[in-house]
Amino acid sequence: MPRWIRKTGRVLRWIGLGALVLVLAVAAALQLPPVRGFIRDQILAAIKGSLKGELALADVRWPMPEQLELSGLNMRDRHGTRVAGLDLLMAQVRYRSLFAGQVELDRLDLSGLYVDLADLSDERGLLSLFASDEPKPPEPEPAADSGMSPLPILVRELCIDHGEVRLAPAQDQRFQIERLNGCVRLRVAKNLEIAIQELRAQLRRNDALVAQLVQPAKLGALAEPAAQGGGQVEPAALGGAMQLSLEGRLAVGKDMPFDARAKVRNFNPETLKALGVESDVLRGAADLDLHAAQSKGRLTYRAQLASAGGQVLAHGELDAQRTLWLHLNTGSLALAKLTTLELPPLGLDLDAQLGMGTPNQQDVRVRVLRGYYGAWPLPEVDATAVREASGRVLVKGVEVKQGHAELTAQGELQPSGAMQAALRLSVPDVAELPALQGAGLRGGVNAEIALQRGADELIDARADVRVHQLRTASERAEDITLKAHVSGRVERPLVQLNVKGEQLLIANRSVGEAILMVDGGPNRYTLSLDADKRFVRADGWAEPREGGWNAGLQATLALSQGPVSVQLPLLRFVPSQALEVTQLRAQFQDASVFLDGKLDMQGKASKLRVAAAVPDVAMLMQTLGQEPVPGRAELIGTMQGELERPVLDMRLRYMHGPKVMGHDTEIALGLAARSDKGRANVTLQAKAGSAHVDGKLESRWSQRLPLSAALQAARHELALDLRGVSIAELLDPSSPAPKRVLDGMLTGHVSARGNLRKLELATHLQSRVRVGRDPSSVDVVLDASYKDAAFKLQVNGGDRRGQLLNLRAAAQIALERQLAQPRPWVDVIKASAWEMSTELSERSLLELPMLASSGIEADLAPLRLALHANLGHEPNGEPTGVFESRVRWAPLGVLRRARATCNDRASGQVALSAKWAAKKLGVELRGGTHEAEAIRVSARMEAAFDQMLSGQMREVSGLQILAQLHKLQLGSIPWLCEQSAGTVSLTAKARDVLTPRAEVSFETETHGLQWRDSPPIDLALGAHSVPQAVELSGQIRTGGGTLHLTGRLPVDVRAKEAAHVVHRADPVRFDMQLVKVPMSALLAPVPGVARIAGSTSGKVSVRGSIDKPDVNGKLALDDVSFTLPRMGQRFAHLNLKVTLDGRTLRLSEGKVRDLDGSATLAALVTLNALDAWRAELNLNARNFPLRKSGVMMGHTDVDAHVVADTNRERTQVDVTLKNVSIDLTGDGFVDVQSLEPNPEFTFVDTRFGDDSAPEQEKQVQADAVEPVVVPTNIHVVTTEPLWVRRDDFAVNMATDLTITLGGKTPLLKGKIDLLRGYISLLGQNFDIKRGRVVLAGGEVVDPQLEIVAEHDTPGGMRVRVEVKGFVREPELTFFVNDNATTAGEALLAISGRGERGGGGSPEQQIASAAIGMTTGLLTLGARREFGDWIPMLSIDQGNQTRVRVGIEADRFIPNFMRGFVKGAYVEGIVASGANPNAGSGQANLYACISAGISK
Repeated sequence: MPRWIRKTGRVLRWIGLGALVLVLAVAAALQLPPVRGFIRDQILAAIKGSLKGELALADVRWPMPEQLELSGLNMRDRHGTRVAGLDLLMAQVRYRSLFAGQVELDRLDLSGLYVDLADLSDERGLLSLFASDEPKPPEPEPAADSGMSPLPILVRELCIDHGEVRLAPAQDQRFQIERLNGCVRLRVAKNLEIAIQELRAQLRRNDALVAQLVQPAKLGALAEPAAQGGGQVEPAALGGAMQLSLEGRLAVGKDMPFDARAKVRNFNPETLKALGVESDVLRGAADLDLHAAQSKGRLTYRAQLASAGGQVLAHGELDAQRTLWLHLNTGSLALAKLTTLELPPLGLDLDAQLGMGTPNQQDVRVRVLRGYYGAWPLPEVDATAVREASGRVLVKGVEVKQGHAELTAQGELQPSGAMQAALRLSVPDVAELPALQGAGLRGGVNAEIALQRGADELIDARADVRVHQLRTASERAEDITLKAHVSGRVERPLVQLNVKGEQLLIANRSVGEAILMVDGGPNRYTLSLDADKRFVRADGWAEPREGGWNAGLQATLALSQGPVSVQLPLLRFVPSQALEVTQLRAQFQDASVFLDGKLDMQGKASKLRVAAAVPDVAMLMQTLGQEPVPGRAELIGTMQGELERPVLDMRLRYMHGPKVMGHDTEIALGLAARSDKGRANVTLQAKAGSAHVDGKLESRWSQRLPLSAALQAARHELALDLRGVSIAELLDPSSPAPKRVLDGMLTGHVSARGNLRKLELATHLQSRVRVGRDPSSVDVVLDASYKDAAFKLQVNGGDRRGQLLNLRAAAQIALERQLAQPRPWVDVIKASAWEMSTELSERSLLELPMLASSGIEADLAPLRLALHANLGHEPNGEPTGVFESRVRWAPLGVLRRARATCNDRASGQVALSAKWAAKKLGVELRGGTHEAEAIRVSARMEAAFDQMLSGQMREVSGLQILAQLHKLQLGSIPWLCEQSAGTVSLTAKARDVLTPRAEVSFETETHGLQWRDSPPIDLALGAHSVPQAVELSGQIRTGGGTLHLTGRLPVDVRAKEAAHVVHRADPVRFDMQLVKVPMSALLAPVPGVARIAGSTSGKVSVRGSIDKPDVNGKLALDDVSFTLPRMGQRFAHLNLKVTLDGRTLRLSEGKVRDLDGSATLAALVTLNALDAWRAELNLNARNFPLRKSGVMMGHTDVDAHVVADTNRERTQVDVTLKNVSIDLTGDGFVDVQSLEPNPEFTFVDTRFGDDSAPEQEKQVQADAVEPVVVPTNIHVVTTEPLWVRRDDFAVNMATDLTITLGGKTPLLKGKIDLLRGYISLLGQNFDIKRGRVVLAGGEVVDPQLEIVAEHDTPGGMRVRVEVKGFVREPELTFFVNDNATTAGEALLAISGRGERGGGGSPEQQIASAAIGMTTGLLTLGARREFGDWIPMLSIDQGNQTRVRVGIEADRFIPNFMRGFVKGAYVEGIVASGANPNAGSGQANLYACISAGISK
């Protein structure tokens, strides 16, 4: 190795060793306190020279060569106030980066950072440290390529720990940014680049927490808006203060590129309040997401605001030409959820731009593209304006368009305050304006307005307005013009106003022309109004006096009901000081109003008197276009003292007011308020008949609060006493005493205290109630209360036997909160705890008031009923409840009418219970005799409370049913034993009813079953569901006969919809075999059929489907007899054979007898489907009796051919009659008087077309549920005339009638032609020459008559009677020898003497006869088709004359009695005796009522 190399190596080693020693020595020296103190002093000396204050640094340290620490840094202003500080600064420096030409800090930590920005003046605070006493020379323009720092600085991580910044934007506002923690990345070169990595802090105002700055990851993103407009997003439920997060990058330099995001959560009114902005209008919380970015001179931004009311979206950009663009869309913003005001929704789509590219000028343009406010669409708006450097604002144009309406405006505003503007309005029809749509207002408007204001504040305004063809429902104005000129100073201008209306119609009164003129100024103004010089006349004046105004007015208004006059001699008004009214009087007929006094707006000298009297309130209300209310009213009152705390004394009397409970009302109301002492009293006295209400309201409030706030916090006490309130009149004032269901007198007390912040309520009501005709009474007591968010209710009822009923309810509901912020009651109920219970003590049914007074016979005595129920609910949970009821019966021997089939010693009970818990509802019925339980039925289903409460429960889910009867002895069950006997066993199951998983099965078995008079029956029947079908089988044995059946029916119990339950195209299988089955066993359950005999045998087989059936078999009725009791008709020895072959059913050899009459029947039925068929029937009757209610009406011979076509939509029946003869001279009309009116009375009413049913019955009919019936048309026609004969008439007639069934009432349409015959009138026989009865087919049956009858007298005179018009009011015309004459002359021509006494006029007699004949012709068919409104009529003439009128009274049977009262027939008899001493007009009335009650 060369020597120089070795020497060089030794030199380098010594140099390296020396450098290391030097470095270690420097490092060691830097740790010495004197060295650190020297460096600290040098730093302070370098900085202090540029500060106008104090700077303190505690220490400088280098724990490591690359780590620098500064501690105890504090800065104070010249007054010694600390304005900035730092507990510790730690920097980790990369020295090797200096060789790369930049300064790199791996980390810079600032602990305990403190900055006070509360005072930013030049004398105090942080900025005062850098204030200069000498003017600052202008800085030279930087070079184009100069950067921010000659040496780039990179701070990889700058972190702040527990920083604090103080702010004071106002004297009474102090803000602190506390707990400032976070890290950023910083680079200073040509640009300043900042990247936020983490930032946390708290913002406080006056020590109250306002907002929190948190990490972005802790705040979720806003939900995306709905796909369709109008989606609503709830704000994040963070609670407490607002929360804010920031993240992004920023480079401060030439282009300042940045990308930043901010999130705000839970911004609410409390946040605004904490920031010093209070609002009583805003409510709810809002969340905000903001994203802004800038690159290459282009800035874009996007903001999304979400709240309970909806979303607001905004986006835009600032382009390179310095134009700021904005697009705003609100969707459907529910303002009512964002404010306390009831505002409609707002939708807005808006564009705006601000041009800042031109030096010293800003161009603005705003456009409303579309929008709506509630139901009103917003107009299109396009506005442009320019702001110049001088401060002048030029509005180039504003265009507002709504349909054909247009508004334009332009103008300018000078910095001096001078301005000018011009406006033009054109509305072709105001009805097109959304705000006026539906108001019934039409007309056009054109207007031009010009306004100028100078720098001296003098104005000059002109307006020219024309309204043409203005119309409302009752008003009209062909032309209205307004011309106005206002100039001078605003407070006292010169005014010229002229309004003229032509061709006016006001309140349906033609006014003609009206002129309103206002003129004057600046010292006096006059007003005059003249409308046609007769309708309205008004004159007024006003003068400025002593800082205020004096005015007067006199006006009259001429109405059709009378003139209205108003007189105001003097009105004195001083703004903000006083308003004084001197003897204001208004008069309208006898109604008057008087007002006099002064309102002192500053002091305590206010005093007002008011008096009003309205003798006829109804007339006044009607004049005002309101619903008239009867009564007389008087008011008198005074107000005095301080306006903010007045003393009030008011008295109101209202007499003869609207009827309450059928009585006139009288009300006296008094108010005495001392606002200066914080109290008020209101008294009330009301009366209606025997009912009295006395009330008193006392209010107290604090004097330390403003009156409006004090009244809101006032405490009130209300007491109401009720007495003499009739319960019957309260429920139904129009109900007469004998028909009242409930009766009794109600007394009680109602009290309330507190206010809407804390409320207490209490109610106590009691009454002794009588139910119906029950002589006993029930004492009912009701107590209800509310206190501390707790409702309580208790109702107790008892009678002489002890407590009868107890009802309790309790709920935890904050009524105050509900009144302040109403929520749907459904939500309140779900969110509250409540409980209800009721208990009915065990009583005999006859001891229950409603049943004891219902008229039900004493057979209720053995039954005793008890009931208990309880239902509870926890907040936002599911209710739990139980229901238990029990019916026990004593031994059946106590029944007065028990049959031999009843077990006299049997007793037992039936218990019904229910349980609701865990969204499941279960019901169970168990019962039987005391010896054994024989009845058990249970059911359970899903029952979600919230769905039931909100009405969203559309279907039943999870329904399971199980019913079991185990050897139930019908003879041991009340009432069933009176109708039936035997033993019944049954098992029925249903799972998942009304769902696709449904299963159903049924099995029953009976032994010795009897129904009424049927023979004992042994029955076994079963059915169960299979997929898309139900299979069944069964056997019946009775009276030596048997019936077997099996089948499979296409009924799908799993169908989701009712229309798919029956599968019409699926196979049907049904087989039935009958062997001598007694008809009494088959027909006994059918109501209205009795005395059944005979049997039936046969076999029936059904195959195919419902739409294409294949039916085969034979049936035979052998010697069947039965009676229809309601008709009194007996059908005997009926023999009939039925043959089924494929789709045909043939009836043959059918024959039935009644007395000496007989009828044969044959028919052929063709099955198109099981529910659609065509039948042809032939009926031949000879001498067959006609009966009604057991009365023999006559006999008939008839051959009838009937064709019927029926399907699921309609039924058409065509009846053709021939060889018809009706003889009404049977036994039921023995000694029947002829239709000529009897001398002792006149027949007046046939009830044809009588639609005057009682209102109660009409209401019942209206409320009845209409059954679904297939419309049926029956067409009856005779191929040849038929005879109808009775003792007093015989008529040969032809008929063509159509009867339509299926509506509310049957409709009868067609005609009956009277071809020949006679009728007995006025004691003589009249030959019918022609006649016609026409029925129009209306709901009211009132046939139209056209009958001509003639009689030839022995004296050779011909008397003719013509009857026309309708049955209800026929028109009669008399002719003698073809000459029109009076009824008296016609009667004289017939009998040779005058009118008969006591029998009424001949018109009445003949009208009654015509009506009677028509009644006879129509009764046979119409009674069956039109119900039993058409009465039975018979007239008996013997020792006395008797008229019997009978009607079926089934419809009058009360609903609760229809289960055991099967029918009722009412017959009235009017009779007059043959006593010669009695007057001819005397009559006695007998009423016979028989009720058919099932045995």
